[in-house]
Amino acid sequence: MADRDTTQPRARRRRRVREVPTMVESADGWYGFGLRGVGWVEVAMARVDGLLEIVGLRIDVRPMFVDESERHVLEMPAEQQRQWAVDNTPPGKASGAVITAERLRAIPFAELRAAVAARMAGDDAFGAFEKVARERGKALPDEHFRQVATVYQSAVERRAAPLKAIQEQWHVSRPAAAKYVRRARELGFLGWPDRAGVAGYDATESPFAQ
Repeated sequence: MADRDTTQPRARRRRRVREVPTMVESADGWYGFGLRGVGWVEVAMARVDGLLEIVGLRIDVRPMFVDESERHVLEMPAEQQRQWAVDNTPPGKASGAVITAERLRAIPFAELRAAVAARMAGDDAFGAFEKVARERGKALPDEHFRQVATVYQSAVERRAAPLKAIQEQWHVSRPAAAKYVRRARELGFLGWPDRAGVAGYDATESPFAQ
């Protein structure tokens, strides 16, 4: 592949490929996403403590800096796509053929987990992806934490695990669910358990403050 010149005259850049990624389910149970600026990312899912989580990761850098005039690149064999990435990486960007720590940090794991979980449940995968993406990096409104309190209380009444219920409702990790609960309590929407280590919401102050 090193002898092949994949550099092509580039037309004036027009609309970029939309932010919601391509998603492909493979025969071996992996879910692949074409993430612009990151590459081709595949994840495997399994239930951990009853929740779907990402337990496998494969990344193969493909050229994701393409516009509509360059969509033909995505029809090339993988080896040619990689070489195209090397030859056509935009100025100032890390080489499209190099997997870096920065590139790995850019993988939107929460969005991927939400999309796959939605697909497996028969729901709108891209809608789930976009919902998580919209919530990322912005302050959540108080109404969100009122809903968190309601889900928590409902789970306790059903003798279900409240953090797990919140994880399932918003497709977030357990630490994120715990942060939601903490903020709901700070805002006064949710009470505290009677003692540490159990779920509850009837007490007016934290058991750790006693």
